[in-house]
Amino acid sequence: MRVGVRLVGSVEEGSASLSSGVKAGDLGRQSVPAPVGLSANRCAWWFRLLMITGALVGGGLLGVARSLSPASAGLGTHQQLGLPPCSMRMLFGVRCPACGMTTSWSWLTRGDLVASAQASFTGMLLGLFVLALVVVAVRVAWFGRSSSGKASWWMGFGVVFIGVLSAAEWLVRLQFD
Repeated sequence: MRVGVRLVGSVEEGSASLSSGVKAGDLGRQSVPAPVGLSANRCAWWFRLLMITGALVGGGLLGVARSLSPASAGLGTHQQLGLPPCSMRMLFGVRCPACGMTTSWSWLTRGDLVASAQASFTGMLLGLFVLALVVVAVRVAWFGRSSSGKASWWMGFGVVFIGVLSAAEWLVRLQFD
C-alpha cells in the first residue's frame, strides 16, 4: 500500500492545500483538543476581555463579602457597606427576596455552608454559582476558546433555576416570618 500527499493549487499563489483540506502552512502545527467544557472555536479578543472583566467583578463581589462580618440576625450585613436597612422590611414589615443574601455570601466565603444556607439558601447557591462562573470565565480567557454549547446551556439553566428558587424561598419565608 502506498501513502502520499497530493497538493492542490499553486504554492506561489499561497493557495496550496492538502487533499484532506489542510493548508500547506499548517503542516507543522499540531491540532490541540479543546479542554473539557470549552468548544474548539477560538473566541475574539474582546470576548476574552469581557470574560476577564466578568471574573474580576465576580471575584470582587466574593472578596467584598469576605471582608464583611456576617450579621448574627441573618440579615443586615449589607449595612456595613453604608447601605440603608431593607426598605421593604421597614415599609411593609416583610423580608424582600434578597434579604439575607449578603450575610449568606459572607458565611459562604468563610466556608460555613450551614450558616450560609440558614441566612439564605438561594444566596448560598448564587454565591457558589458566581464562583463557578468566575472559574469558567478565567478558563475561557486563558484558553481563548468559548464555552461549549452544553456548558452554556447549564449556565443559563442555573440562572433561571436560582431565580425561580429564590422566588419560592421568599414566598415560604413570608409564611414563617
